[in-house]
Amino acid sequence: MNRLLIVVGASGLLAALAATSSHAELAPAISKPVLAAVADAARPEVDRARDADRKPAETLAFAGIKPGDVVADYAAGAGYFTRLFADVVQSTGHVYAMVPSELFQYPNVVKGIADIETFAVGHPNVTVTFAAAMAALKFPERLDLFWISQHHQRVRRVGPWSHRSVHSQVPEAEVAAASSSGASS
Repeated sequence: MNRLLIVVGASGLLAALAATSSHAELAPAISKPVLAAVADAARPEVDRARDADRKPAETLAFAGIKPGDVVADYAAGAGYFTRLFADVVQSTGHVYAMVPSELFQYPNVVKGIADIETFAVGHPNVTVTFAAAMAALKFPERLDLFWISQHHQRVRRVGPWSHRSVHSQVPEAEVAAASSSGASS
């Protein structure tokens, strides 16, 4: 009986969702600051090439980022999101790009750090921090958004599983690169 009620309830919910004209109605509106950040001609070509997979406007709209926000970009990689956040939060907000020192063993991370530092020189609303993983989680002010993306984890011997890789929202080509190098950009 309970199972029947769950099925009927789920069917009703699906019917209600199907009645909407599109999924776009369910998505948050994309603000002008987000659209301007994505369209910024100063963005590196390598970032623009990733936009099709990463869908930055939709992602930032979902995160609810806006001018004046204080954002932490943890394990910031080469700064893809750091640069977008800096444009969206504008001069009244701040972005803390953190790179855990444990990642310094990977050449792509070291190059990414150089890219972020170069960007931060011309953007006073960006602070780049290098510290041990847990120490990097200390901020001088309250955050509006804590962001971590493109994170690759290996899970060892948990329960009945042997070695398994867990990937979340990372394009297959990047998963393959991360799996072979042990880190992601």
